[in-house]
Amino acid sequence: MRQTHAKLSLFLLICSTGVIYQLPYIKNIFYLPLMEAFSLSHLEMGVLSSAYSLFSLFSYCLGLRLPGGYARNTLLSMAFLSTGVLGLCMACARTFSALLVLFALLGISTILPYFMASLNMEQFLRRELLPAAPLQSASCIRAVVSLFLGVLCVGAFLLQSPFGTALPSVFFIYAVSCLFFGALLRAFLPRGCPAESERTAGFSSNFSFLIKKPAFWHWSLMIGCAFSSYILTGILPAILVFQYDFSTGESLLLGLLRYGLAAVSGYAAVFLHQRKTSPVFLLRLGFLGTFAGFALLALPFPFTQTGVLVTVVFSVLCLSIYGQREFYYLLHDSDFFSPVPLTFVIGGISIFCYIPEIVFNPLLGFLLDRGDYTLIFVAGMLFSALGLLLLLLRAGRSREASRSDR
Repeated sequence: MRQTHAKLSLFLLICSTGVIYQLPYIKNIFYLPLMEAFSLSHLEMGVLSSAYSLFSLFSYCLGLRLPGGYARNTLLSMAFLSTGVLGLCMACARTFSALLVLFALLGISTILPYFMASLNMEQFLRRELLPAAPLQSASCIRAVVSLFLGVLCVGAFLLQSPFGTALPSVFFIYAVSCLFFGALLRAFLPRGCPAESERTAGFSSNFSFLIKKPAFWHWSLMIGCAFSSYILTGILPAILVFQYDFSTGESLLLGLLRYGLAAVSGYAAVFLHQRKTSPVFLLRLGFLGTFAGFALLALPFPFTQTGVLVTVVFSVLCLSIYGQREFYYLLHDSDFFSPVPLTFVIGGISIFCYIPEIVFNPLLGFLLDRGDYTLIFVAGMLFSALGLLLLLLRAGRSREASRSDR
């Protein structure tokens, strides 16, 4: 394969993540429109996300066991095709029950054929075809794609609002984007891509090795804390509407701002990483930033008249949370779990990260229905503090291990 084709394949693969996850995480921008269109409570919104997370968890477990004989480009095309079809069905859905089934099916279509296949394909392209290529700003590229699609959907939503077809048009744009990317990946990705797990031990031995490593549980808890804070930011625009008198239009703009800040944070993370800045230091800043942001929102400041200040706090939270993608670089640069493939490690950790999403989304919806916003912010502070504590313990053990090696 030519280098130009390989680079284009890698670029499309990175972009694809910014497309396929827009439907299951549509509430990151369209929380209130979705809630109003289907006459849902916050608890029901949480149940939708929990259904997606539950089926995603099962799909992760099955995906780790997928045999290596499947063509990776075929699996990826299937993922986008099925997700696009589900998106078209969502545009036609009219009841909560139908929406619940579709969100559950998205947990299968976006994970089972996609997650491990995309990781294996990306590793294959970087290792076999682009050995000299530096670690690209994948998070930044994905966020830019998400932002672009979000701008299109918000524009379509605002244009269609007077005609009552606003939300179906959003579903339609996301669905067509998935179908389009499925065709692109089928056309451009290499046909032959051996799974990384084929060259190593099987599922049982890999998984047994991981769960016996204290570092695996340490990493899972740390990333779980960071992911829990990420979940909380998904409902922040809705909280700002109900507690701080933001309009629905302003909540849509905050959702777009979130993806813009994700792009900035992703680029900054790569920039600092390439200049040998300590990932542990950046992660520490990330946890401190989320703690400070949730603490400011929890305090009884007169934020109602200071929308700019609330937006600044929201921005700090988003920058801090997306900056915690440095976890990826720590894993990428380490040999904590050798000889288990990195793709298997990431998949294993992701399984445990979906557990809080299954539990917390309905709980957050229940608290939102009751108006207990302060309790939600305090929970964010606790997750940030626990994540920081686990990070400091991990860093201390790493220093002790390096001294003993000397």
